[in-house]
Amino acid sequence: MAASQSPSYVLQRLSGFYFRKAVPYPWREILGREIKRPLNADSQQSAIRTARALEARLRRLLSPATLRRLQLSLSHNQIKALVKNWITRELEEFENDLLSAGAMSRDDFIDALDNQGNFLIEARERLGYRDTARAREKATEALRAEGMDTSHSAEPQVLNAFLHGEVELCELSEKLLRSGTTDGEIKRVTSSSAQAFDTEPTKEPTGSHMLSELISQFMDEQRAELRDKTIREYETSLDVLNELWEFGPVTSVSRDAAIRLRDSLLDYPLNRRKGRNSGLSLEEIKKQDWKPISKTTANKHYTRWSHFMSWCVECEIIDKNHLQGKAPKASRSTRRSWEPEELSKLFKHLCSHTYRDDQSWKYWLPILGLATGARIEELCGIESNDVKTDGSSHWYLDIVDSEVRRLKNETSIRKVPLHEQVIGLGFLEFVRTREGGLLFPELERYSSDSLSHEPSKWFGRLKSNLGFGKELVFHSFRHLVRELLHEASTPDSCIKEILGHDQNDVTFGTYGKIKPSTLKGHIDALPLEPYLASMRSYQSRS
Repeated sequence: MAASQSPSYVLQRLSGFYFRKAVPYPWREILGREIKRPLNADSQQSAIRTARALEARLRRLLSPATLRRLQLSLSHNQIKALVKNWITRELEEFENDLLSAGAMSRDDFIDALDNQGNFLIEARERLGYRDTARAREKATEALRAEGMDTSHSAEPQVLNAFLHGEVELCELSEKLLRSGTTDGEIKRVTSSSAQAFDTEPTKEPTGSHMLSELISQFMDEQRAELRDKTIREYETSLDVLNELWEFGPVTSVSRDAAIRLRDSLLDYPLNRRKGRNSGLSLEEIKKQDWKPISKTTANKHYTRWSHFMSWCVECEIIDKNHLQGKAPKASRSTRRSWEPEELSKLFKHLCSHTYRDDQSWKYWLPILGLATGARIEELCGIESNDVKTDGSSHWYLDIVDSEVRRLKNETSIRKVPLHEQVIGLGFLEFVRTREGGLLFPELERYSSDSLSHEPSKWFGRLKSNLGFGKELVFHSFRHLVRELLHEASTPDSCIKEILGHDQNDVTFGTYGKIKPSTLKGHIDALPLEPYLASMRSYQSRS
């Protein structure tokens, strides 16, 4: 096709074909003067087809109706002032109630503080779960008090601001209760303050429905709730989404788009951001020798994308999460538990080695994995004060959430009794030498992200050197303990308590945990003698 037949928005440069189109004037404040992007086409005809599809999509998206919808939203300053004035009114009412009640007894004061603490916990939970029902109710009250259109209470930015505002109100109320003042932290915004309530509403913040902007808002909220490692995993997954996205604003996503995203993800290169690949486009990578990511990795990425889209639904940016239920099926796990001869080979090898004091974890982690069924992350984060007794000479590991050990979920919090053979190997004496803090503090120098980083790599190398296949991993100890407990006719509730699984039972799931003294007999019944008998106690190792 001759160059003269190309549409004006198709450009050819030495580096390839590009789409370039001027943005209609009303949209320029949001999108800039023009939209330009590579077409990643290997021929002019292919470039023209892709560009025409893009141009048609832009025409639909940049319609006058969409612009009117944006312009009817409250501005950032308006929302900020609305929430601030609502908090001020609520605090004034709370202060008047305190003055009317007069002096409180000590018990009444403690009860009042407890109530405020509960209110704060509930507000934080609503923020974490994006429960906007109460936020919408409060936003409606606030809008009515300011003489504004109450339909703004349905706007995602307004709901988000009131979710955060409820937390701030609870914190200030507690401060007011304790000290009688908020130190002037809240002041009412008057009509002369930064023109807070203009008669003509302004547009939403620039690009509020564009993918990159929404990802930024989503991640800002997640940082308050998730640990650093999980945050980095989300950032990686959403970076992949951003690279594969070709659908304009998030509001344009459809079922077809969700399926196309899934297919593109299954064709996404392994190690995309590493080495030479980081400077190449996807098309350039695929012209060389490359491999796609695994189905398991694709499943994790897509699941995080779906979580992001669910957040968009909760914020009322989109009506439906089209990604939900369409994640690629992860590769079926081939992990299995240990066979007796494999365990014998492993521990025979371990007992033939002497470990320096800063490598004590190489001795203890496999033993503890075999004797408790705990996850490697849980064992790497054990602190000396996590090794406790119930007062009846029953020693146990108190597995709880901490700054260095973030548990998988709430049911992972548990007390796992120590097997008598572990105690016989000198574990309690080893714990006493640590004098507080982590039992294996040297693990911190390998990775600031995960204490199990180096142990996982070490164990992987160890099992490979011993001739074990990929189906055997540290987690195989967990499978084995579950099987051994079943074979010993251990009650299912006790097995779940030992492993930190959900009880799904009113008796145990709702009303409490099973005591370590009850679990002790089941742990000691684990037949560890054939494997640990040859292990010398830790104290005898030089």
